[in-house]
Parts: sequence; structure tokens; C-alpha cells
Amino acid sequence: MSPLLKLALDAVMQAGKIVMGEYESPDGGQYLIKEDGSPLTRADSASSDYLVQTLEKGSSIPVVSEERLGTLPSGDFWLVDPVDGTKEFLARTGEFTINVALIREGKPYLGVIFAPALAECYFAEAGQGAYQVLHGQQIALPVVPAKDWILARSRFHDEPRVEQFARQNNIEKNVIVGAALKFGRLAAGQVTVYARYQNSMEWDTAAGQILLQEAKGSMIDLHTGYPPVYGKPGFRNHFFLACGFGLQLGKLKLVLHSNGIPVGKD
Repeated sequence: MSPLLKLALDAVMQAGKIVMGEYESPDGGQYLIKEDGSPLTRADSASSDYLVQTLEKGSSIPVVSEERLGTLPSGDFWLVDPVDGTKEFLARTGEFTINVALIREGKPYLGVIFAPALAECYFAEAGQGAYQVLHGQQIALPVVPAKDWILARSRFHDEPRVEQFARQNNIEKNVIVGAALKFGRLAAGQVTVYARYQNSMEWDTAAGQILLQEAKGSMIDLHTGYPPVYGKPGFRNHFFLACGFGLQLGKLKLVLHSNGIPVGKD
């Protein structure tokens, strides 16, 4: 494990304690509404402050957090979502995560996804494989190749085009999974495909992408047809598809515009 990955893992674990302190607090459900209409809790702010300070101090690499954007770095940078799935946090489902990724030359180089309420952690580094830590046990991913299409769907962000995608590909099995846990479950083989036909941000997906790639899965940007890149102005993702090891995205039928172009492309 590289020093940078160890730094990220240690920071995320400590941030998890901060977040759980708010999650278990009687008034931890209080929140404000941000300009984009999404909720902001004390857990978001406290986790962000800790991760930004810890990662910058430990590496001298700038940090871009959902709660602290700043200017676009010119070289390597950390990309942080201090609480991914704030609606899951507020609904007390436990399916919220803390996401940290290191971006190098526009690609995720390492990533950590931690669901503190579930004691479920995933991490990966380029060329070093992907791993799950569950209740203290470290497991190399994928556990087994995927054999059937099982669609990961969102509890709060589902979209009619996802249902259309499922019908077009005769996918009957669906599992509701919150936040970036979808990528962990994809890497582990518990679900096998994730179709995102709704807006998302780079901090939602960067850690998940390197995790999935190191677990022999794949992810494509429907705008480009290639794996997503990071550090775009505004940090906004295009629509994307992600698939676990053992199945091929190329066999899937995409949701199309009336002109025959896949939704997500210009």
C-alpha cells in the first residue's frame, strides 16, 4: 500500500467517526438547503473540513471538495465527497459514503469509499487491485465474475430512462443501493450494472471508477464512449454506464434520442 493510499484510508476512517457522531446525535438530522437545492448537514461540513486539512497537510496536494471547490488545480489533486448520499443520511438508511480519490492526469489513480454506518470500506490503487474491508476482514475483488444482469438503482435519484434501459435489455433483477456503494457492490459482484441517466458530479464517481477498473469492471461516459475523465470545468459528469467483471457493456442496448444518438451524447 502506497503512502498516499494509506493517508487516504486513515483520513476517511477518521472522517467516518466524525460523520457517525453527527448521525447518532439527536439533532444530527438538521440541515440547510444549498443553492443547487441539495441538503447540507453539519456532518457534510465537519467531514469536509477534516479531510481537506488532513489530505493537504499529509501530501501537499490540493483538495477539491464538494463543500470547497476553489480553482481547478493544474496537476494532481484530491477529489472529496465528505458525505455522498446526504438524503440517505437524513433518511437513516445507513447507505451513505465518504469518497476520496486522487486524480492524476485526468484519471483516478487511487480511491477509497467508506460507508461508516455499515462498517463497509472499499479501496483501490492503479495497478494494485481492488479490495473490500468488511468488519476488519480484507477481501480481494472481484470475489466471483458476474453471470447475470442485476441493475443497481437509486432510492432518491431514479429516473424514467433507467426503467427504459432495463426494459430494452430485459433486465428484471433490481437492487436499491445508496450513494457510491453502487460501485462497491459492482466491484464485489453483488450487482452487475449501473446506468446513470441523471446529473452527477466528479466527486460522486472518481473513487468508484478506479475501484471498478481495478476489480476488472468497466465504465463508459455516454458523451465520449470512453472512461470518464476528471478535472472538467464545473466538475460535472456526463451520463454513464458501469459494469462488473464478467459481463460486457458492449452487449447492452442504450437509451436513444429520437435521432438515434445515445442519450448522454451531443
